[in-house]
Amino acid sequence: MKRAGFDALLKQTRNSFKCLLSRPRIPVKDAARIPDSGGIYVFYENEEPLRVGTSTQLRTRIQQHHRNNPRSAAFAKRLARCATGIKGGTRPGEGWKTQVENPDQKLKTAFKEARERIRKKMSVAWLEVPCPDTRYLLEFYAARELRTPYNDFSET
Repeated sequence: MKRAGFDALLKQTRNSFKCLLSRPRIPVKDAARIPDSGGIYVFYENEEPLRVGTSTQLRTRIQQHHRNNPRSAAFAKRLARCATGIKGGTRPGEGWKTQVENPDQKLKTAFKEARERIRKKMSVAWLEVPCPDTRYLLEFYAARELRTPYNDFSET
């Protein structure tokens, strides 16, 4: 099977972005209605796009963002770090587990509040995108076009 060239992918990405913008938003707490297929999603709060993500399992991934596991709740973890100003480190004793178990509980409390904020105050729009190349390009394209404050591609 011949794969599409970059120009064709870029054209498809632009078309998919227009479709994504026209998609209805639903409350994050209703994510069980979302199909568990590959695609892209955007979290909104008060009509402001905050974060774009991609997944091979949309429903599962969107729900993970507000669950208790910090390994899969990346958006909540990011919100908690921004709220507290506590940055992650790469040296022993500076990681999430050590920081969240700190006796002052500041980060643990912020993480819980961030998960609640996502679940109760945010909405999500999604678009099924079966092609992984288009998904990844669309994630970057949408994050840049929407100027989402919680996407940082320097981490990956």
